[in-house]
Amino acid sequence: LWQTLRTLKQEKPSTLDYRAPARSNAMSSNTSPAPGQPAATLRPTPGQLQTNNTGTRAQRFSWQQTPREAQPPVFQQFSSPPNSVIDESPISPPDAYQAFEKPPVERTGPHETHPAYFAPVAEQPDRQQPGPQQPAPQQPNITSGTATDPKKAREPGDLSPPTPTSGADARQWKGNAVVIKPDVEKPALMYNPNSLAGPNATLENHRPGQAAHPNATVEPDWKHGLFYGKTQYRISRKTQKEDATNLLGYKTFNGSCGLMGLACGFQWVLASIQRARVRKLYSIKGDFGSDCLKSLCCCCCVIMQDEREILTKDLPTDVLYTIFPYLDAADFLTLTSCTKTLHTYRQDPNYWRILTRATFRIPPQPLLQADGARWQWLYRRLRTQTQLYTWGSNGCGNLGHGFRTTGPTSTGDHDWEDINSRNVGWPKKVLLNDMPEPIGIVADVQCGGWSTTLLNSIGNLYLCGGIDPSSAFMTRSVHRGNRATSQAKKLTFPSAYPPTTKDRHESSTAISQFSTGRAHVLGLADDGKVWQWNNEEARLVKPLHVDVNERVVTRVVAGWDRASMYVNGTGIVYWPHDTPLRAGNAEADAILIDTATVPGTGFTQSRNGREAPDTLEARIGQVTNHILLENFILFTTSLNKVFLYQAVFPLPDLDPPAPIEITAFYPSSSDSSFKIQDLQGSFRSFAIFTKSGSVLMGNRAMLDAFNTGTYDPTSTELSHPTPTIIPALQKNSITSIAFGDHHFQALRSDGTILAYGADPQSCGALGLGFPEGTGPLRGLIAEHFSSSGTLGRNVGRQVWFERLMQRWLGEMKEKAGMEGEAKARGDMILPRRGQAAQNVAAVTAVGDYFEREGKKWEDGVVAEGAMGSYFVLKVAAAGWHTAALVLVDETQAERSRQMHIVADDGVKTENYDWHGDSWEDIDSPFDQVSKPLLWLWDTVWRLWRTFLGLQARDDAKVEAGQKKDEAEEQEEPGGDRTRYTWTDEPFPRLRMGDGEVMPGEIEITE
Repeated sequence: LWQTLRTLKQEKPSTLDYRAPARSNAMSSNTSPAPGQPAATLRPTPGQLQTNNTGTRAQRFSWQQTPREAQPPVFQQFSSPPNSVIDESPISPPDAYQAFEKPPVERTGPHETHPAYFAPVAEQPDRQQPGPQQPAPQQPNITSGTATDPKKAREPGDLSPPTPTSGADARQWKGNAVVIKPDVEKPALMYNPNSLAGPNATLENHRPGQAAHPNATVEPDWKHGLFYGKTQYRISRKTQKEDATNLLGYKTFNGSCGLMGLACGFQWVLASIQRARVRKLYSIKGDFGSDCLKSLCCCCCVIMQDEREILTKDLPTDVLYTIFPYLDAADFLTLTSCTKTLHTYRQDPNYWRILTRATFRIPPQPLLQADGARWQWLYRRLRTQTQLYTWGSNGCGNLGHGFRTTGPTSTGDHDWEDINSRNVGWPKKVLLNDMPEPIGIVADVQCGGWSTTLLNSIGNLYLCGGIDPSSAFMTRSVHRGNRATSQAKKLTFPSAYPPTTKDRHESSTAISQFSTGRAHVLGLADDGKVWQWNNEEARLVKPLHVDVNERVVTRVVAGWDRASMYVNGTGIVYWPHDTPLRAGNAEADAILIDTATVPGTGFTQSRNGREAPDTLEARIGQVTNHILLENFILFTTSLNKVFLYQAVFPLPDLDPPAPIEITAFYPSSSDSSFKIQDLQGSFRSFAIFTKSGSVLMGNRAMLDAFNTGTYDPTSTELSHPTPTIIPALQKNSITSIAFGDHHFQALRSDGTILAYGADPQSCGALGLGFPEGTGPLRGLIAEHFSSSGTLGRNVGRQVWFERLMQRWLGEMKEKAGMEGEAKARGDMILPRRGQAAQNVAAVTAVGDYFEREGKKWEDGVVAEGAMGSYFVLKVAAAGWHTAALVLVDETQAERSRQMHIVADDGVKTENYDWHGDSWEDIDSPFDQVSKPLLWLWDTVWRLWRTFLGLQARDDAKVEAGQKKDEAEEQEEPGGDRTRYTWTDEPFPRLRMGDGEVMPGEIEITE
């Protein structure tokens, strides 16, 4: 193509324009070019390729598909559209590679325009214009063959216009120009982007028909001298502080190539010098001696490595970020393993975040936003280590564990397991693989009033329990027997909308984001449809006064008694969740609903930096996040403000109320570092997260005070509502808080959960055990006249998922309740009917003791700063129950268990360092020689004993002894002879907070 263009330049220099970067289309197509006038002033006829390099729409230079068109990106974007005003999360950047914070690219030398912008295009041949009475000539039938052989396919690189094959068309072709149109019946041949033949035979993703840049030239064979000369040319430009990737002045045959050819047998000397220059230019570690040695051993490899290193180091980062979305995980890792420069992108957080979200549909995770290593770690673990744990009230089957009426399970239960007929006091794993329909990888979990809703990685929703009370108790009543199970039910769609499956993706029914309210579920599909479930079948939501087809719905939020969605350009749209179907639509797929819009929430921040007019929308700012509480809507804006709006429905027609700004969370003095990052909450509680790591909490009383205008920031009354500040949550890497009716769970960035609040009616909502069970050992104080339990004020306890730790607490509780030295201490903390209440100071001291000991559970197994065996990704709570999505490293968890098991000889099995080989001593030279000899002698001795039959005799004796031991073990009561590190430890005697010491005879544990 390049040679053809040069020929055209020589033949018609007056009709070619090499320097005009744009070609105007303003001239009429019926005007012939004057002599000497450039063809760039011609207006293309309809159907002609648009070859101008300017304009808002993409221009084409050929009907051949580009590599980008032939192979779309591997990512399926599930985030907000580019024109959305809402980011995917308050902390992460928009989910698009165009928004990457690219590192600055060092540009040396003057900017040079790409030569493809000056690609010559042959002018349109003169045609005879039809007169008033003369009909316009009809276009001939164009085929993909040639005039000599119509059946012969065109060559891949042939860009000459096709010629007609029929007689009439051939005669008409001679005097008239032909409009080239794509052959829809015979599509053009497809070529691999790396192919050395065809129109895409370059490394650059250029437009078809453009002149290839010299930098994109690919040598089909290895040419030793040419690469050496090219690298020398790049080094010379680099030393002159010019662009090393610009090869416009490079010549194939140069002095460096000639010198390399003449240095027969001593090419390694030139390669060594070149390698040393490259090291110096890019500050690569090494010395000249190693350069000489490597060049002598493999001169070709050294020269190729030098060329590749210069290319990758000077390659613009925007090119790499354009390539990354087209690569899957394996190809990306292979690409980043090519050079040291590309290896720096191996843990790029943007790539792994988008790939993980696109593959598994996980919601935005603030704890993993800026850490590429953690996103990569998460991508590897999600496929095999995702587990769902639930605890709390299970009266409606909402935990997914089934129901038990009486009797133990087949696995054997103990009184310390904190499980009864309706409640679960300890985190318990949901057996997802035992469901009638495999759920697959759980990507997100949320809790409703009587349900737990799951979203899997392909976009299907599953429900445990019931959405509303009637269906929930119906679910409870159908289960009978000792091992009845509550299976997760798949939420369905109308028959006109086929569900998405593992083999077929349906954008209308694949849910990308969902929200669970008290008695309803909202889902946002990939194509922007909004679905609502008031029962097990969905209905398509269609607002009467908002066009959701033209406006983009960016998220849906469900609340106590309201449902809402944020519509780009319109604002927060809400409606009652129990909106009845209109007359005649009982069997319809969609529901037409009356909605209300929060005034002033449709503002979109101007991108050109101009100040918006002084309106309500401008004073409020662009909405960044919103939540629905009981009767109230809270939202944050881009102006670092928090607003309250009473969700009145329907709104008054005249003068609707405006949102009220909540100023209780702002610092008393002007603090420029105060910035609101996130807003979370449900029912009557909410929390505001700041950029500095502070967590400020509020409740319904504060909202009522602002709504009625009675809030007074100067009031000193104790009853006056003020923000709640828990010291343990401040700057403690808290990423999310899940609120129930009487409790909440705080998730930290290290994957642990802290439980706060109360446990109503001993339902186990805190996950710390029941107040009458192992709960007091965790600091749970039982109320004397009820079965509920509470933690101390602003006291939080870590939730444990390891079952062996539950056994540890159970056995220590049994020691405290036995007759003996520890009984007096047990009477202080264990609630007993008819006796005095618990000693609050003693319960708090015991809870603090076991909290500290629990943090040491994995010492010696998990290195400092590494992920634990149980890493919580998401925690959700509602009502009296809680759910958590956990990544479980079972191998690491088993190593931790072995650390607490005592061998038969009474020695703890802790002589192995599971997280490294630092325990091994360096063998002396004598040991390095003697150990293989001893192993060889032992092997020969065993073979000799086997040949004589002595080994078989010894094995028979050992087997007989083992059978005897097993028979004796079965006769002994209990049967379980496993001994743990705490088996012989007494119940601790502690010093309480008031200085008093617990009674007993053993030493005090400080």
